[in-house]
Amino acid sequence: MISPIPQVTPQLPLLPLVNESKDNPSFSGLYAAVLQDTTEKIQRKKVELDQKVAQLNTIKKDKIEQEQVMENSPFSMIFAGFVRALDDVSKMEHKTNDLIQRYVDRKASVEEVTMATAQLNVSITLLSTVMSSLSQSFKELQNLQV
Repeated sequence: MISPIPQVTPQLPLLPLVNESKDNPSFSGLYAAVLQDTTEKIQRKKVELDQKVAQLNTIKKDKIEQEQVMENSPFSMIFAGFVRALDDVSKMEHKTNDLIQRYVDRKASVEEVTMATAQLNVSITLLSTVMSSLSQSFKELQNLQV
């Protein structure tokens, strides 16, 4: 069955917003009043938004300063460093797992997988060695007699 041809509606002509013929000055005045009112509303909203952004920036700056004050102890700085290192190793592990999956799907080479796996192994070994050394040192400091 043949579908019927859709009806095409004629496009209405676009009229200018400002009446250039000066035959109907009330439309131009109304348009100018609406435009002025809208401009004032936009300016007010912009000022309100700027004030809110300034308040949020102040709050954010205060929180950053509080976090910096809290992170000044050596133990918290070391702990934060280990958390970042563990996070980096975790990301590296996810990338290696994705690369292995790509190799299974025949989209990656064995050299890429071998290199990524070796890098991951070195990173894990280094991180665990540093963590165990630090743990041992911390235990020795606790047992130190003053």
